[in-house]
Amino acid sequence: MRCLLFLAALAAMFTTPAMAQTECRDFFQAGVDLSVEPQETKMALLEPDCYAWRLFIALNWPAKQEQCGPDNAVHFGAAGETVWERWVSKTDVFLAGAEEPRSWESQCQMPQVAKALSPSAQLVAALSQVEPAGDAVIALVPPAGDVTTAADEEVRMNRDTLEFVRSSGLYDLDEQVRLAVAGQKTIDFPAGAKEVKAHWIKLEDPADFERYHTGRGPDGTVYGLVAWHVTTKDLPRWFWASFEHVDNEQRWPGDPRYADAFAGWAAEPPVDRYACEGESPNCAEFPRGLGLEGTKWQHYRLKITQIDWVDALGEPTKAVNSKIEGGFIQDRSSCISCHALAMIGEQPIPMPFSIIDPDVPVDSDGRVANFIGVVDAGARRPRPGVDPNWNFLQLDFVWSLRNAQRGLP
Repeated sequence: MRCLLFLAALAAMFTTPAMAQTECRDFFQAGVDLSVEPQETKMALLEPDCYAWRLFIALNWPAKQEQCGPDNAVHFGAAGETVWERWVSKTDVFLAGAEEPRSWESQCQMPQVAKALSPSAQLVAALSQVEPAGDAVIALVPPAGDVTTAADEEVRMNRDTLEFVRSSGLYDLDEQVRLAVAGQKTIDFPAGAKEVKAHWIKLEDPADFERYHTGRGPDGTVYGLVAWHVTTKDLPRWFWASFEHVDNEQRWPGDPRYADAFAGWAAEPPVDRYACEGESPNCAEFPRGLGLEGTKWQHYRLKITQIDWVDALGEPTKAVNSKIEGGFIQDRSSCISCHALAMIGEQPIPMPFSIIDPDVPVDSDGRVANFIGVVDAGARRPRPGVDPNWNFLQLDFVWSLRNAQRGLP
């Protein structure tokens, strides 16, 4: 950790705002192929907001039908599935009976399928860690039935992520437990690993169809993308970037239908030093000149990036998406801190540690606190009676691994 903190401190102390923008801005102006999936550790560390837009454009580029990459014959913003939507869903990785998932080629070349969405895994997991408290955690109730008023979630992995999970056997919960029992403390995904988490809402007004990236459910329901979160192993503790549709700012408290699903931007407005260069970093604009103008993607905003637990002054960094973390106190949320608790122990409990900080009171809206900053051993509190030997395997900040199933007896 000290090495990464040192690098971050150097970047903050010795890199001026003008210097920090030069390389990434020059990249965009050089006429290179923006559909190429980026892998740039230096840019991720020194120019995180600009790098986030590189990822956003490349991974949301229209995909070739029934293939694994971008379709360079069409322009950015064209209709159809995007590159990340051709990645492998976690539901096709963590199979019943710990069956080995199929290869990348056999999965990403499948025909287009309807959206297979499920209630937010984070909220479901959080509920399992909370003692009944009347209405105190009402905001954590995941969507049920018709998802008109709340986004549902999908999580997809790129090739490097899938192949690492397959080759290391981490799709099998018994293998994860075996590593924990053996005293292994962590795993390490390859540098090219990426994962995307997306949240959607049901769109009922056809006028919205052009302002959102859309997908269809099995019954033909049109869903609009409202939250898009990408994490990449460009850095040891991953690189984190969250985007939101611009309408999210007003969904709460302006529209009572969304009161329990969204949290608004008042507490934590967007921070984008690339799109807002020369202005306040919370200008809530999209960057010009990258091809977003006139497309559905001009309605999306970078909410935040995160590269370390703390900033150069030692203050905890915060990162929150007002939809994905809509059930949490917005200024008490951190991607890195939450994902540091992605662990498995000697007992096959998917979440031996709570992602809710019990030392912070529930707020007036019924929202609870996440962790921020470094979550050390003293702050981690396992369930009573869970793994007294403290043999916990840290899953390299990847929560989706907790979906692994046990093998057949």
